[in-house]
Amino acid sequence: MKTVYFPSKYVVNKVKVGDFDLFKQILDNNNYTSVDFSLKEIAQMHAFAIGEALQNTNILSVSVSFNNLGPDGALAFIRAIKKTNILAVNLAGNMLGFDGVLQAFRYMVGTKIKTLFLAYNNIGPRSVSSVLSALGRHQIDIDLSHNKLW
Repeated sequence: MKTVYFPSKYVVNKVKVGDFDLFKQILDNNNYTSVDFSLKEIAQMHAFAIGEALQNTNILSVSVSFNNLGPDGALAFIRAIKKTNILAVNLAGNMLGFDGVLQAFRYMVGTKIKTLFLAYNNIGPRSVSSVLSALGRHQIDIDLSHNKLW
């Protein structure tokens, strides 16, 4: 798996929302299969644009972990990657809580996502049962570690 790591917070946060063609060009021209935006302090407004940049690429795995996206940013990201070939998504440490997790799962049904990392997201027992209901028959591996599930 060939992974691209965007090296600094500056790279992501100083790019204007309409200028994510830079990311798209990097991803398109290098046959990357994995991209890591972890710990880049990605703003909610950038989440959708980053997701859009991943469309029509070879990316199979993406991490936007520990960016404090919150429910709205995570939902925007999931909506943007809905039509991609991405199989694994790391949303750990984004303060999703009950509402964010439930919304994300509603949009995730029908995607190709098979693995989802949701550690450190303030998810409680109520979230787990709601997630299972939202998933229906969609089979997915979920990491819920470091959440208060009991």
